[in-house]
Amino acid sequence: MLVTNANDKPYGKDVFASADEGQTGAQVALTGSYDEDTGQTHTYALSRMDHFCWAHTTTSSDVNTLVGIRGATLPAVADSAEVTVLFRLASRGSSILALRVGGSGTGAAARYEFEVGCGSSRDQLCLRRCEADGTRASLASRAISATGVSARDIVTGESGSTGRLSNLCAVVNRATGVMSLRHRADNEPGTACSTILVSGTDSETAKLDVKEVMMRSAFAETRFTSVCFMPSASGMSPTGRISLVGATGGVSMGAAADYETQ
Repeated sequence: MLVTNANDKPYGKDVFASADEGQTGAQVALTGSYDEDTGQTHTYALSRMDHFCWAHTTTSSDVNTLVGIRGATLPAVADSAEVTVLFRLASRGSSILALRVGGSGTGAAARYEFEVGCGSSRDQLCLRRCEADGTRASLASRAISATGVSARDIVTGESGSTGRLSNLCAVVNRATGVMSLRHRADNEPGTACSTILVSGTDSETAKLDVKEVMMRSAFAETRFTSVCFMPSASGMSPTGRISLVGATGGVSMGAAADYETQ
């Protein structure tokens, strides 16, 4: 049998950039991409400029540390509605997306944790409630090789910066306390969270109020990213604030930013 080559899709590198306030036109980062096919050229463009996005890649200094995403406060919804956080993850295991919450139930939680790669062999998915005093209550767990989703789809043996991102979502029903970690077929915002990987119920909490998105990983170079969404707060979109050179991937400050009013 002869196996012929196909054009594999490239995917972007993680790039972190910082810049002093008040600068305009200064290049602050140089993007790039990974491509299994050699000799390819890539052109870069900014998309969804009216959307808010977040991303975090763990470093050696924040391993096993809960990191909050500034500005990723979720919009208020009706008590009967489900709150869904669409996110992507590339990890070697033991990585947590946490939702900090308030509540009116007798066991109002400090946060809920959706963990990928729990268990002694990093072979499980886990849901738990973490109280403000540090105590934990397990809500559900399941083997990571759930139907239709292989272990490699979620936890790879590669570092997060070079591993492929898995499309996931954390879902919380504010009225019933039912929550689940689910898998999505692709990264498009309209794709349904159809495959439930693990699901549990917090019977102690009558109503949840999700306040903040947080994350933690036991491994450096674990990648968490959002699926970009229209922000509920004004002034959060990057329109006009940054510019990008398509041929080189150079990212520059399009407008002077003010640290105190970012």
